[in-house]
Amino acid sequence: WFLLGHFWLVQAASSCSETSPHLFHLTAALIILQYTLMLLPLIMLLILTPFLCLCLPCIIQGFLFFNKSPVRGATKREINRLPTEKFSATEFSEKGYDEQCAICIADFENSEIIRVLRCRHV
Repeated sequence: WFLLGHFWLVQAASSCSETSPHLFHLTAALIILQYTLMLLPLIMLLILTPFLCLCLPCIIQGFLFFNKSPVRGATKREINRLPTEKFSATEFSEKGYDEQCAICIADFENSEIIRVLRCRHV
């Protein structure tokens, strides 16, 4: 319909609109519908781009504001339940532990008491 109707509409528009107006209007409507369907993704992109750029940050902030489960750190009791070890460079390298703090990136000193997490971070 698209190619044949487009050719028919452009080439014989004046004579066909007079001899069979219903077929002419149907063909024109189908061609307009086909162009609309082809251009719909572009139209949607043009409509949604300002919304996504301007309103999406506001929507994300709204979700964060109404979040009922705030992120919290470990309690003192949970931290105290973690196993402690005395740092020794030779023992820790044999066990595969890091020899520096994962948070402050400072090297541990010998005989320093440190806590070992289940994930082997110290």
